[in-house]
Amino acid sequence: MSATSHHRPKRNPNPRARAYVVAYDIVDGSRRKRVHDLLLDFGVPIQYSVFECRLVATDRRRMLQAIRPLISLPGDALFVAVLCAACERRTLRVGGPVTETDTLVV
Repeated sequence: MSATSHHRPKRNPNPRARAYVVAYDIVDGSRRKRVHDLLLDFGVPIQYSVFECRLVATDRRRMLQAIRPLISLPGDALFVAVLCAACERRTLRVGGPVTETDTLVV
């Protein structure tokens, strides 16, 4: 069962929530799974190590605070990109799971 089939956070209705793309590369399998499971509380996976999240500032801080201890070995990396409203409207996805976002699925 894929993560998206049983765990889909609802779109954050807060108008101050911003769209983020979160990607990670973790060398250790158990920590990689912990990061993946943790991110399920904040967004939806669009690929195994890439998540789409809508967060207010406090949720973004909570997410980063929880992930930072897991990014601990050489070779580990975390990438968090915020999408401005105009960029979010121009975002396209081809294939992959359907999520509850403003993303256009082609």
